[in-house]
This record gives sequence, structure tokens and C-alpha cells, in this order.
Amino acid sequence: MTINELFMITVQWTHAIAATTWLGGSIFYIFVFKPQQKKFLASGNPLLTALAEQFRSIIGTCIVILIASGTLLLFDRITDPSTTPTYIAVLATKIGLATWMFTIARRRWKSARNSDAQDRNMVKGNVITKLYGMSTGINLTLILGILIFFLSDILNALFIQGLSEK
Repeated sequence: MTINELFMITVQWTHAIAATTWLGGSIFYIFVFKPQQKKFLASGNPLLTALAEQFRSIIGTCIVILIASGTLLLFDRITDPSTTPTYIAVLATKIGLATWMFTIARRRWKSARNSDAQDRNMVKGNVITKLYGMSTGINLTLILGILIFFLSDILNALFIQGLSEK
């Protein structure tokens, strides 16, 4: 094993850990933290606010790692002669979905920093407001993350298939 191969394995591992952290954190946030946050929102519990800020910080770190490692992996794979047009198409879809996730996260950070009143309105809002929140917020991020994991497995299979056809 060469130094370059070991480096790329480390990059892949780092990419996978960051993606898993974000996806797992999102699952925890939706099913454990968010229900508790809604219960204590009116009381202004400082612990929940601090936990939410820490979660945002971890997701921010994951995004930086995913962009950096993803860029390295992108150039490593697209320069390989066994990369097929199908691989490129699936990869472009994965990058598009990841960009959508990053956009959602960035928008949530801005709205969280601008006003906590928006969160209160989401709790008290009408059905349309709640549906909009579910389709543009953390729930959509989780769905996109699951799709991206699936596309990653497809990419791995396509890459291995391309190598075997060499």
C-alpha cells in the first residue's frame, strides 16, 4: 500500500465519519431533542439553547469536513480511467443533494441566530406552516442524508464494477 492509497483511505474514512455524525445527529435531533425542545421552548431553558448551539457547531464542522474530503474524493475518482459516465451522473446527483443539505443547514443557522420567535411560531403555527417546516428543515435534511448514503453505496458498486471491467 502506497502513501497515496493510505491517504485516500483516511480521506474516505473521515468523509464517512462526518456524514455518519451528521445523519446520526439528525436522527437524534428529530426523535429525541426536538420533542423536548418544544416542551421547554416557552420556559426558555438555557440548557436546551446551549445544546442546540452545540449541535449547530458539530454540523458546521461536519459540513467543512464533507466539502474538503468530498472534493479530494471527487478528483481522485473522476481522474481514474475506470470511471464511467453512469458514475459521473450518480455523483452529480449526490453532489446536488449534498448542496441542498448544506443550503438547508445554512438557512436554519441564519434563522436561529436572527430570532427565536420563528421557532415559537413554528410550534404554534398552522398546518401549512408546519408542513413547510417539515419539508425544508431538519426532516428534509435527514431524508436527503439517507438518499445520499444510498447513492454512496451505488457509487461504490459502480466504481468496483468499473475496476473489474478494466
